[in-house]
Amino acid sequence: MFQLLHAAAALVLAGLFLAQSAVAAPPAPDPAAAEVAEGYRIEVFADGLDYPTSVEPDGAGGLFVALSGAAPGDPSAEPALLHFAADGARRSVPVDGLQAPVNDLLMRDGKLLISHRTKISTLDDPLGDAPALRDLVTGLPSLGDHENNQLTVGPDGGLYVGQGTATNSGVVGLDNKKWLSKRPDVHEIAPVPLRTRGAVFQTKDPLSDGEADETARTSAYQPFDTSTPDGATIPGATKANGTVLRFDADGSNPSVYAWGLRNPYGLLWAGDTLYATENGMDVRGSRPVANDLEDLYVVKRGAFYGWPDFGSGDPVTDPRFKPEGEPQPTFLMAEHPPVERPAATYPKHSCIVKLDASPGGAFGFEGQLFVAFFGHMTPRTGNPPEEHGGHRVVRFDPATGESTTFFGPKHHGHGGRGEKSQSGHGDHGQGHTPGGSAGPRRPLDVRFAADGSALYVADFGLMPMDESGPHAKPGTGVIWKIVPANAD
Repeated sequence: MFQLLHAAAALVLAGLFLAQSAVAAPPAPDPAAAEVAEGYRIEVFADGLDYPTSVEPDGAGGLFVALSGAAPGDPSAEPALLHFAADGARRSVPVDGLQAPVNDLLMRDGKLLISHRTKISTLDDPLGDAPALRDLVTGLPSLGDHENNQLTVGPDGGLYVGQGTATNSGVVGLDNKKWLSKRPDVHEIAPVPLRTRGAVFQTKDPLSDGEADETARTSAYQPFDTSTPDGATIPGATKANGTVLRFDADGSNPSVYAWGLRNPYGLLWAGDTLYATENGMDVRGSRPVANDLEDLYVVKRGAFYGWPDFGSGDPVTDPRFKPEGEPQPTFLMAEHPPVERPAATYPKHSCIVKLDASPGGAFGFEGQLFVAFFGHMTPRTGNPPEEHGGHRVVRFDPATGESTTFFGPKHHGHGGRGEKSQSGHGDHGQGHTPGGSAGPRRPLDVRFAADGSALYVADFGLMPMDESGPHAKPGTGVIWKIVPANAD
């Protein structure tokens, strides 16, 4: 009898386990769970991917896809490069030396340029059996919060890249603990000589051994626990944070094209105009800033875009930037050049990322921008926003300045132009929902086929979040393909 009861109990437990596993398993990507503008249809080009960050046409009818190698909550992630041939055949590209995260791919003259942590490299003969990785640019200041991001080629033939900042708002603090213990000397590198105000931020010292003074005093543009007097001059350097950097095609002759951008993740030359996306400051760290929006900028040579003392062109001394229960942010820089204002703004924490311009053709919308929005990272970025603009692709018309949601999850408010999120912290499986959405989850890259026949969207994948932070799920990344509804 005991053996029968034991066996029955085991069967019940096994059934419960299988039922729970079935509930927890993310649903397969489904075009029916997505919405797209009228006149277009959605296909799943590839799925089951581990954190895709970039999709790039190979010039021969196929696609390259980059896998990040870094994902919140998944230490097992590895950087990789995939190739999908025109006939649908998929293979792993044999390449060593990728530094996670791999943030962007760009084909140029038959070679594949790769933006990965601290480097820009080129993969010679990427369609061959033994492609070789060569570094064009090294030593980029990408060891803090943000890295070198999207690549673009200018009308001058130069290579441009967006370079993010090391910190949230200019001061190394406890919010940087994840990398601070490994790289205690990392801090912001200024692109031009700066004279600072004398603000010193006092925090607990996570690096203390418990025997010494456990209080750290840190100034802007300094390593953690390093302070400077009022009016100190910070030297400038070319490979600096918060910049758009320009190089010759071979990676030589670096220069700062523009500066004062916290994290210019997306960067694109569209005709004679350079566009950059900008991720706003968060309510975290020694100098928290509230209500900073996400921006799309037209980037001009030599111009200043405000970070760390302005958000969307407005000074952080404005009351709207004061976090609840925290002091009003004050300026870190003693003087400021003229500050550029954005071409468009979007809800805070919607995480505006990479972009592309339609070449026209069958797809239409020639010259208009298509921009990916990754979505908020609560609780890392502060309290969950009541409105948000994430988990979608937006079409921006430079002629009118109007933004319109083009692609996103079905039945979802995006927080733009009066739309409200219906689910707050648990947006479409990004929060506590076990299964997650079968539609787009975390769009990160958008790329048109050269002939304008299709738009490809790299979707990073499912990332449930709880009080401890995000937990990325391997195998949930997708490449979506959007084509005109009447396409063959």
